[in-house]
Amino acid sequence: VLVNGDAVPLARFEGLVKSLLTQKSSPDQKVVIVKSRPDTPYHHWIRLTAAIEDAGGMITLQLEEEREVVVP
Repeated sequence: VLVNGDAVPLARFEGLVKSLLTQKSSPDQKVVIVKSRPDTPYHHWIRLTAAIEDAGGMITLQLEEEREVVVP
């Protein structure tokens, strides 16, 4: 699992998310974007999203990403 770009073992994910979210005070700071590959096993997705919700986070899915490309 990647958290803010850093690889985190699944066993440490729940504690890390709880630690990160307890530092946030307002609901808009507790939004967590979840991105996954199409082949991600459903039970992994459920485990991670449940851990986020249990820690007080609000889950949002990033379904598309826009990128601006500057062409010289």
